[in-house]
Amino acid sequence: MTTALSSANGALGRGRFKEALSHFRSALDHGERGPGVHLGIARCLLRLGSLEEAEIECREALAMDPRSALAHATLSYILWVGRRLEESEEAIKIALDISPDMGEARAHLGALLIMKGSSEQAWAELTRAIELEPSYWYAHYWMARCESSRGRKGVALASAWRAAQLRPTYDTVLLLLAIFLDRFRLALAIVTGLVFLLALVSRSTVAQAISTAWVLLLFVLGLLYRRWLAAGLLLAFGALMVGLFLLERVAP
Repeated sequence: MTTALSSANGALGRGRFKEALSHFRSALDHGERGPGVHLGIARCLLRLGSLEEAEIECREALAMDPRSALAHATLSYILWVGRRLEESEEAIKIALDISPDMGEARAHLGALLIMKGSSEQAWAELTRAIELEPSYWYAHYWMARCESSRGRKGVALASAWRAAQLRPTYDTVLLLLAIFLDRFRLALAIVTGLVFLLALVSRSTVAQAISTAWVLLLFVLGLLYRRWLAAGLLLAFGALMVGLFLLERVAP
């Protein structure tokens, strides 16, 4: 392995994709023509958003090594991002035929099946993926979505929490919030009602400030992931303001 190729693999492992791409291309210029070089370039280009070039490089790697499970899986990811879901599913199934215990590929197949509405099949694939790769955040993320679609909100919440623990990103935290709102919608409605009642009955500035802060908090959460919540809170808050106004007008 040349120094350029070694540096490329190191940079790719650290998530420094532009640097890795530069090293992979340098290795190519210096005579490294193996499938691993083209696959490395494809993986970098995928992360950098250059899907057409990534697909070309990935297919070049597959032409050299048709039995590379990682290359078929990478092609599936490229096609997934490009919204070519049927082709993506075909590629990931080939990867799993070659390497059945590839946990990341099983998780990706589970995600594809969820997109198709096949939640039961997806659950089986995701369960197997988690058995193979217990710390793979992507498998827990899609398991949360799968369980939510099956109506098992408590299990979905646990999976979403695990995904957010393993990889606390915008997507994982947002999913956690969404499932939390669905799981505890009745409790949130009761608390909101009590807060409104307190503000109406006491007519104190503090109570009104608390109710306003509570509604604004839930409104922001609703805007993030549950628009029905945001719309409902707007109506409820409007009703509260009208009620307070009428109380002030009729108060002695």
